[in-house]
Amino acid sequence: MKDGDGKKKGIHIVGHSKPFSIQVQDPKAEVIVLSPGLYEVPQSSLMDINIIFDFTDEVPPYGISDEWWSFNEETKTVHVFMSEEMRKRYVELMDKRMAGAELTRDEEIEIEDAEVIMQTVPRTAAEKTLMKYYELLKQNIGTAAEPEQDEQKKPEESPKKEYRTMAKAGDISEVPSKMPIITNQMYKNAITYNDDETAYIQPLKSADNLVFENDTLFFEGLPASAAQLKHLYTKDNIEDFDLPLLRVFYATILNRYMKTISEDNTIEEVITIYYPQLARQLGKSSNISRADVESTINAILSFRNILGITERGQNILPVLVYLGEDREKNTISFASPYMTKVIKDLYKASIRKNKKTGKALLKKDGTPLLEASYTYLPDMSLAKEQNKKAVEIVCIVVATIESAGNGNTPHISARTIVERNQLLKRSLQNSNNPSNKNKLLDRAFSKAWELLVTKTDIKDKYPNMILPDPKASDFKAKWVPTMGNLDMVFEFPSKDPS
Repeated sequence: MKDGDGKKKGIHIVGHSKPFSIQVQDPKAEVIVLSPGLYEVPQSSLMDINIIFDFTDEVPPYGISDEWWSFNEETKTVHVFMSEEMRKRYVELMDKRMAGAELTRDEEIEIEDAEVIMQTVPRTAAEKTLMKYYELLKQNIGTAAEPEQDEQKKPEESPKKEYRTMAKAGDISEVPSKMPIITNQMYKNAITYNDDETAYIQPLKSADNLVFENDTLFFEGLPASAAQLKHLYTKDNIEDFDLPLLRVFYATILNRYMKTISEDNTIEEVITIYYPQLARQLGKSSNISRADVESTINAILSFRNILGITERGQNILPVLVYLGEDREKNTISFASPYMTKVIKDLYKASIRKNKKTGKALLKKDGTPLLEASYTYLPDMSLAKEQNKKAVEIVCIVVATIESAGNGNTPHISARTIVERNQLLKRSLQNSNNPSNKNKLLDRAFSKAWELLVTKTDIKDKYPNMILPDPKASDFKAKWVPTMGNLDMVFEFPSKDPS
């Protein structure tokens, strides 16, 4: 039974949230099929459903009955019940986390449980509302089809959803908190656009007529070769791809591999991640919207226009393939034939061997001794930074510092950084105004030096290293190049600790 403003009686409401909206797909509209199992929802078939959380003094009956949501026909707003006790506890734990305190595993699970409810329950209520009140709401849909004349499906007939925490999301791969940067010189360009005989990524003008099947890339129905695809190669569209995000997926595959390599010497082809964990590692707020998830999916889909090139151009593999989403579990699945190969090959290349016999040197537990091939100084949240040119500079500089070796002063010229940073290099080439070019350099390098200190552990590992100080009077002169002095060299010496 409902009262006059659409709220159900019998449950005591002690407060309300601010209104917010969720986008829901018109159930009568058709989707665009991109490929088997992969589809796109037209923007014109989406509509906004207004939501308000009603905080209650008891736990709502999620999964038991529909007495946890209601719809106000006058205001066209969905009211969703949420436990006030859970709300207060969530705020308390988030304040604790933001203050820098370490949470217990049980407290982390409490946060995850609350986030799952906040993400899934409003959407379920919105979908139920659209099914029941379609005629009332359909005028708000861009191009909704007319509903059939069949009897409206009642909310209670909708399948009940199980609200899952990260622990119940199944066999998922952990998204690590650190971004690995390759320091092995042979593979240093594997996650860059820099042409390299060993491995690099190559954008395409179009991925039409390309199909990856049974570990083979086909072009127009035939196995693809470098010669066939050469006319599709381009660097003109590199701004269309989120390279730092690609590094996140590389980190996740690598992390999974390093955990399973000692168990069965395999690497899993399909990776499934828990989206709220990905969002946290990227430094996003706890209020994850559907738009956030779809933005990530679209970023993954964009990488279908990039190939990974290895073995002097003879081996060509997809960089990232979107394999689907499970909304109930909050998981996204993907695969990367290219990054999987790079990780395998780099692992083999990093195994230390006896110089005389050529056999692998082993640790006491029987696993191989490895040469350092990665640095894990950058935070994963570096990937969400808007200035992608600056992020790439950080990756280049961190790798330079970590590869210098004991007793050597790390150094690199501005020109070398620009040459390796294809995004910055292309922007400079596409600008005809010297003043604009200098502004591009200023924005990229100034932000990079800031991120080097705030988004990496460089100061913790090298406490005596002299790093750029944006507050110093000579900062611009020493650390920000112009087109006239690209040959300036950045050095990172260590000061005398005494």
